[in-house]
Amino acid sequence: MRDQVPRQEFDHKTAGALLDGRKVSDEAIRSFVAASRAAHDDRESLRGVLQVVLEEVATRDAEIKLLKEALLKAEEDAERYRWLRGRSAWTLISANGITRLAHRLPVSFTPIEQNADDYDAAIDAARAAKGGADG
Repeated sequence: MRDQVPRQEFDHKTAGALLDGRKVSDEAIRSFVAASRAAHDDRESLRGVLQVVLEEVATRDAEIKLLKEALLKAEEDAERYRWLRGRSAWTLISANGITRLAHRLPVSFTPIEQNADDYDAAIDAARAAKGGADG
């Protein structure tokens, strides 16, 4: 219905005449009421939009606050883990989505050549160190 009626600006002259108690034509009153109603509806519509925007901003601010707290806690946990890792013989190992606590062994690493015989020799040496198991 509002789309069919042409938009009119608020008529300050008619408003002043009504407030002063002067005589105003019926057509001027109808026009004034239609313009006032349209302005009121626009203001209420804008108020609703602003309320939705303010609620969204408040929600996002709360999310940002929670994410910031989670990030700070994760950074503290990571720092604590790094500090402990250098002072402990235990370490965390993650495989297949499962994290486990494992004892760190002193291991010296010597690179070997990239052929199958060297890998077999390394496996044989490990078996011999373990006690001569046949595998």
